[in-house]
Amino acid sequence: MASSSARDRHARARKARRGTRAAARGARRGDGEAAARAGSTAVDAPGKHPGRAERTVALRSADAALIEQVRAVCELVQVGVLLCPPGAAPPHAALLLDSTDERAPDHPAWEGRAIGVRLPAGRDTGPDTALHQGRDPAGQGAPAALVLPEQGEELVRRIRAAVQVRRAHVVGVLGARGGLGASSLASVLSRAVAQHHHRTALVDLDSVGTGLDLLLGIEEVPGVRWADLTAPAGDYDSSELTAALPVWRDVRVLSADWRGGVPAPGGGAVLEALWADLDVVVLDIARHHGWHQWAGLCDELVVLAGCDVMSAAGVQSSRRALGAAPVRLVVRGPAPGGLTAREVAQACDLPLTTQMRAERSLSAAMERGVAPGDHSKGPLMRTGRALARTLGLADPATAS
Repeated sequence: MASSSARDRHARARKARRGTRAAARGARRGDGEAAARAGSTAVDAPGKHPGRAERTVALRSADAALIEQVRAVCELVQVGVLLCPPGAAPPHAALLLDSTDERAPDHPAWEGRAIGVRLPAGRDTGPDTALHQGRDPAGQGAPAALVLPEQGEELVRRIRAAVQVRRAHVVGVLGARGGLGASSLASVLSRAVAQHHHRTALVDLDSVGTGLDLLLGIEEVPGVRWADLTAPAGDYDSSELTAALPVWRDVRVLSADWRGGVPAPGGGAVLEALWADLDVVVLDIARHHGWHQWAGLCDELVVLAGCDVMSAAGVQSSRRALGAAPVRLVVRGPAPGGLTAREVAQACDLPLTTQMRAERSLSAAMERGVAPGDHSKGPLMRTGRALARTLGLADPATAS
């Protein structure tokens, strides 16, 4: 069964990368039919449709052959092309492509997201193309240009990365110390948000844990896990990646499993792909080495503390790494030493967002297959709904 489940996950991972591979093959062979299948994309005149800049690639060139190569790639990735003549100033676009063979010393520099592109050296350029052959693009400090169509796959990857627009509201959930139930709180928060028709994902960021899917009881549900996502950075189609994830209570879940968790170098590209397609992404952040990099990606952070000195100390030590994102403090009982939730909040120098009673029956219930939040009137699910309202991700009139 484990082998069959692994095969299913690999199949979904391959599907998530399918769009890029097809685009790369089409770019390498100049496949006009593949471009037509991806949909027609108009070539805009400079300055036209300024609202589309987030999904537009600007090309500075008058070389008809180079323009055709770039158009074919952009049609496959389904982005617009903004043509600019040689010498034009940089426009507002997601990515700037500059023909290095047409660049002159007096041309305005295209900096930031600019990438040099050219056709293979030694080709017959034809009488209608005015090229400045022989100019050294490195004279302006430019990196090596991409040669088309041979490096079409790399251009596809860079365009995909550039047009990923952050759509989702990203909420991180972090425990002040271990054993408090931060993963359960992240789970019920995502569940409460999804109940309000937000397209939601829950992401397991524990690189050494057993997997969030085990907590949720979906370890046998087909779908992609972290270990299946091995494509180069930026090489994921957002909608296909989302569709490949297993679903729990209307929430898409990206979990670790027995093969491993989030990879250190490639996890960021996966998150970018997810929040380009979804409304809300909840990050279950484990307190391991490097956790602060995930906290720095969040729009808001929820910190779960206990009514104890160790929790207060954990919050205080974490605050330096939490960045500028607003922090919501949740304090749960019991209080072994008699500390109150408000005293913990004062010690942490944070406002108290909500107080939560421990759900004493949860551990035993989970052994019987009950998932976090299945007790809809229990303190855990009530806290999840309260947090969703506080974060503006639920109807304020919803009863607690």
